[in-house]
Amino acid sequence: MELLGRNSVPLRDLVGRELRAISFREFSVTLDFGMPYLVAYSSIYVQPVPETLLGPGDPGWRDALCNCIGDGAEYVELQLGEAIWVFLTSGAVLSVSLRPDEDDPPLAALLAHNGGVTVFEFGPAMPRDTAIHNLEWLLRNSVLEE
Repeated sequence: MELLGRNSVPLRDLVGRELRAISFREFSVTLDFGMPYLVAYSSIYVQPVPETLLGPGDPGWRDALCNCIGDGAEYVELQLGEAIWVFLTSGAVLSVSLRPDEDDPPLAALLAHNGGVTVFEFGPAMPRDTAIHNLEWLLRNSVLEE
């Protein structure tokens, strides 16, 4: 299991995959691409058209996310401390925030893929004891239990 999101190679597993489902949970949103899938514990945004950016709490946010079901992932970009961006074939863009925020959980996102699980943290670095605490939190709140 990679503890830091310094290697964007696993994110490339999303490219060419169709978004099959979106699950809304109390502490996360899961973007199901069959395998892999991306779980956002932080804020996830959708930009259905260039002029519009919708986030949690915005009217139409869930509908806009669900409208992306069936779209393929055309391109994925990672910028540590900023976001993971998934550019879809429809032109919509999904982004998972990697910006630190006091209200966010200890982990920003995880990517379950054929090679295992990649955990993305907030900010550029994480001390070992923080990583262990965050993995304990992940295990308590994981969608991997299903």
